[in-house]
Amino acid sequence: MVNGYVTLDLASKNIYKESLGAIKAGKPVMVVDAPDVYFADTISLSSTSVVITKGGKTITIANDNTITNVGDIQPLMENIVDSQGNNRFIEGDGEVSVVSGVTTTYCKWSLSGSHLMFVFSGTIADTTVLTGDALYARFTLPSYIMDKIFPVWSTNIEVKTVGAYASDWSTQNLQMKLQKSTNTINIVEGSTLTLTAERNFRCQFDLLIDADYSEN
Repeated sequence: MVNGYVTLDLASKNIYKESLGAIKAGKPVMVVDAPDVYFADTISLSSTSVVITKGGKTITIANDNTITNVGDIQPLMENIVDSQGNNRFIEGDGEVSVVSGVTTTYCKWSLSGSHLMFVFSGTIADTTVLTGDALYARFTLPSYIMDKIFPVWSTNIEVKTVGAYASDWSTQNLQMKLQKSTNTINIVEGSTLTLTAERNFRCQFDLLIDADYSEN
């Protein structure tokens, strides 16, 4: 076992016994299948063999250590995991507050490798009155992502000014705050203003989520 995962070398003479140990350990399994090295999607036990899958490939290890390979690896972005078995390409929707005059057009978070992105956009009707912190988007993330996010001061991670644009290119500024609460990451509009035209906004925050779990 290395850094929280089990390594199986298919060239080992005792691969069946070692694969049983991998199942018992219950850790992510890295397969050395020369010249390829990859993390298994699944590893399971049948009556007389261990079955490992990776994409469209199935590896069957019989109890006499005979190995049968069927199919080819079909890498799917959604299946890529780190050393702890955590998905590194994953996304989800945010939950937006209900504010009269505001229509949400997009609200999502996405982790792509080590790049975490939050996007919140919408349309605000003319004469809409925004009051501090009434407009927000909440994002619920897996713990392995949440544990990597730290406020810079108080609950605030980053604050930026975002322009809200009308069709004539006139603007009013929104103050967008990226904040961490106990269970969610939030984008909060903190300014108080009255819209003088129908305006559209798009707010994006970017964070680095590394895979060094020794820092948690």
